[in-house]
Amino acid sequence: MNKITLNNNIQMPMLGFGTFLMNGAQCEESVLAALRSGYRMIDTAEAYGNEDAVGNAIMKSGIPREELFLITKVNFRSYENACETVETSLKKLKTSYLDARVIIGTS
Repeated sequence: MNKITLNNNIQMPMLGFGTFLMNGAQCEESVLAALRSGYRMIDTAEAYGNEDAVGNAIMKSGIPREELFLITKVNFRSYENACETVETSLKKLKTSYLDARVIIGTS
């Protein structure tokens, strides 16, 4: 899989698998199939409500976490909320770190 080097020297796969509008078993099976097909970047979000399913698929894949690039998005309401939301996302995704997180501001 081709990668691009980001400004912080982290390499990110050029092609990723998005999970918008997927939930439950459908999401888990789709992510697992994507990983088995060679995808190494998975994009999810707190608002999608599927981080548990994404985490389950990652665990079932047997692919070492270091080989994956995991992105999630959180809605920013306050600093405290953002920190809490990221911690919750980490638990649901069954990982100790994210490769990228996007904070979406609310007005």
